[in-house]
Amino acid sequence: MPKIAIVTKNVDFTEGRGPMIFYKAFSDEQKAVHHIMEQHGIYGSKQCETKHGYEREGERSFNGYDLIMVELE
Repeated sequence: MPKIAIVTKNVDFTEGRGPMIFYKAFSDEQKAVHHIMEQHGIYGSKQCETKHGYEREGERSFNGYDLIMVELE
């Protein structure tokens, strides 16, 4: 089955403590990563990929954004 990339965004870019909400969907992971890397992070900081230790397979975390790969049915 094909997969799509779902990007969620933290609603609180001041402290990064808000919930993650749906932001955008992309047809492929590389397009999603490229878009995220062009965005500012929490506190307007530089974007980067982060590791929290709780990501599951198919999930990646960035500075204020999460990327989840899901099967399209």
